[in-house]
Amino acid sequence: MKKNFFKHILFVVSILSVSQLFAQGSNNNFQLGLITSVNINWTKATSDKVQANGPGLGYSYGIMGDFAIKGSSKYFFAVEAIASNFRSKVSLDPEKVWNNAGVPYKNVNFTYNLNYIELPMSLKFKLNEIGYTTWFAQFGFAPGVLFRSSAKWDGEFALQGGTTSVDYYRNNDGDSGFEGYRDDAWFARMGMIIGAGMEYRFTGNTALVAGLRFNNGLTNFIADNKGDTKAKAINNFIGINVGLLF
Repeated sequence: MKKNFFKHILFVVSILSVSQLFAQGSNNNFQLGLITSVNINWTKATSDKVQANGPGLGYSYGIMGDFAIKGSSKYFFAVEAIASNFRSKVSLDPEKVWNNAGVPYKNVNFTYNLNYIELPMSLKFKLNEIGYTTWFAQFGFAPGVLFRSSAKWDGEFALQGGTTSVDYYRNNDGDSGFEGYRDDAWFARMGMIIGAGMEYRFTGNTALVAGLRFNNGLTNFIADNKGDTKAKAINNFIGINVGLLF
């Protein structure tokens, strides 16, 4: 626990050091900073074999940079490198399913814990500064690659009664243990982002950034083309972002 804590502290200190090096020679044409967010995500089924099963909480953190387009003070190209976590929930359909041992279950739910490395890229439009505050809007895309995933399933015995809950890491072959259902998480994700927020300038180029962002999934995070169910679903989220630009 302590080892992981110090690793995270070292990571943050390293990023801050790099940011300060860039900031020393920066001007209004370029800013580098840190960003973190808390997100509320939900699932949208794109096949009739699974169903959405409520919202989940996640988070993101990383670095961001704003690059002025041809020296403009209003139009910027924004790029980020962030680690993102989503908790996406689905339920199996039909109501009753069998595991590979032939035991029937009902109300079977899967909660996916998905971790991506994302590279959001967007066009950012900034209004003129009023006082120390600048409002902005942005639009772009967020490609991501899955680097770690796990899942939890819970359900009820269809005949004996009672409930069961299991935490597990997905098998290499994607077999969930239920007949006709594979729990493969797709290795890549593409999202479209729309956001708005504000920058509050403390001094020079140093500014506090806060905003809201909608990330609309364009690709299925489950893409089961091998099992009998053909289960497919996408995940979307709204994030509350806070960061610092230097």
